[in-house]
Amino acid sequence: MRARVLEEVDSVLGRRTVTFGDLALLPYCMQVFKEAMRLYPPASMIPRQAVRDTTVGGYTIKAGTMVFINAYSLHQRAEVFEDPETFDPDRFERSREKALPKSAYLPFGTGGNVCPGSHLAMMEGHLLTAVMAQRLRVELLPGQRIRPQLLVNLRPSPGVRARVALRD
Repeated sequence: MRARVLEEVDSVLGRRTVTFGDLALLPYCMQVFKEAMRLYPPASMIPRQAVRDTTVGGYTIKAGTMVFINAYSLHQRAEVFEDPETFDPDRFERSREKALPKSAYLPFGTGGNVCPGSHLAMMEGHLLTAVMAQRLRVELLPGQRIRPQLLVNLRPSPGVRARVALRD
């Protein structure tokens, strides 16, 4: 996957600075970013308040009840994402992404309260994926066991240790 990202970035950009117009030419970089967001959505728990009495999955929810959408677990559903624990950017190849059920992928929430900066965040993530691949070599240090930890947002625990160097 790293080789594929580097091939895409090097063939499209070479050593020049990425521009907004280049993003359409860097689809695999976006797929990599989206897959990272699937595995580790920043808004992994999405709070909502029921506005009226309703039933969901056989459970009665009274108006005013606070419920939480667990995006992290939704993104791990094997009936939607084959082999869900595997990092597979090709899940977000255009035709495969269009085939996903509505609300199967919620990295920034959903509905009327979706993160207002979601489009900007996706563009920034796409750009950063390309720029980091173009300019840096990042290698995880050995012997780490990184687990997701939910505080306000999902983050790696105990952190990520890596060696970062400029690409030749």
